[in-house]
Amino acid sequence: MNLNGTSLLNKNFENIDLMVDDKNWIKCIKENEEFKGFGDSHKLITILGYFKEFVLSEC
Repeated sequence: MNLNGTSLLNKNFENIDLMVDDKNWIKCIKENEEFKGFGDSHKLITILGYFKEFVLSEC
């Protein structure tokens, strides 16, 4: 998700990198003015949840 032009652009985000095995993993990063989420085929809702937490956090 492009963060350019938003208040999120300069907001800190702690990267998430969790891997249980090849079928259970997730990675979320803030890089080059974008929030990027990657994961196995069942992680879309979780990735969106991490993005929502980022948006709503006070820091």
